[in-house]
Amino acid sequence: MFGGLGTLGLINLFVPMCNGRGKQIIFGLAEKWLRMSATLGWDKIPNEWKNGEPKEPTTIRYIQRYSPTIFAYQLTEELKNSSADILFDCMAVDPIMEENICKGVITEEVTDYIVRNHLLIFEKLKKTDRKTREIVTSPDMPQFRTTCHIKGDYSLKIDDAFRHFDDSICTINDFEHCDHLFEIPLRTLTRHDFPNIITAGRSADGTGYGWDLIRVIPPAILTGQAAGEAACLAIKTNTAIANVDIRTLQAKLEKENVMIHFPDSYVPKNKTVIIHEKNASEIDGGHM
Repeated sequence: MFGGLGTLGLINLFVPMCNGRGKQIIFGLAEKWLRMSATLGWDKIPNEWKNGEPKEPTTIRYIQRYSPTIFAYQLTEELKNSSADILFDCMAVDPIMEENICKGVITEEVTDYIVRNHLLIFEKLKKTDRKTREIVTSPDMPQFRTTCHIKGDYSLKIDDAFRHFDDSICTINDFEHCDHLFEIPLRTLTRHDFPNIITAGRSADGTGYGWDLIRVIPPAILTGQAAGEAACLAIKTNTAIANVDIRTLQAKLEKENVMIHFPDSYVPKNKTVIIHEKNASEIDGGHM
């Protein structure tokens, strides 16, 4: 976020900008942003200063306390509209040198994603009464839902509902719909081409809504637990991680209270899979 201590640091205070006798001393961008901070968030500008410099001398100081997060969104919009280059979460990973002169810097950053999210939230805020809401904080990390994932030896699909896998490492349920049960095979976390690589959670292999099922927190924890145990087993037995003894792995996970195979008694009589009021066979690519 923009603003430093004034936003992320929660020091949400424009300290006195007057001489203590009713005369404003500090103007410029400080004055512009103080006033801006009072337009969409709550404000604590004293009544004597609401409409500018008081007509009569006063010892009431010209200050403003404001909503840190809403003010940060205002700054995002301000900078975006200025056409300035914005670089959030930017890491300088390599300098571009010509002899001893730095001509540029190779960077990695996630700016566009963050700016778009700030402005989407901000547009919604503009349509609400500033005295009826506050944002205490917002996520402090870029919430990328999809980035990259392994191309595993198997990709979990909707069609795998109620299917048992010999190499299952856990059972999960559909977090949005009742009854649907899925087993996650080790093959969604591994690929034989890469003997010492394993993944978990949203970087596992799933297709369409099958990926949506494994990306959320509880399945991410279970696949992470399985990945950790599989890695330890591979090291202990000097085996490629995709080739670990699945029975040994499953037994270890069962001792840790992981359901490997769901009981068939949990399977409903009607096994038609309905996702978002559509038959699973009608869905192309899940609901991302």
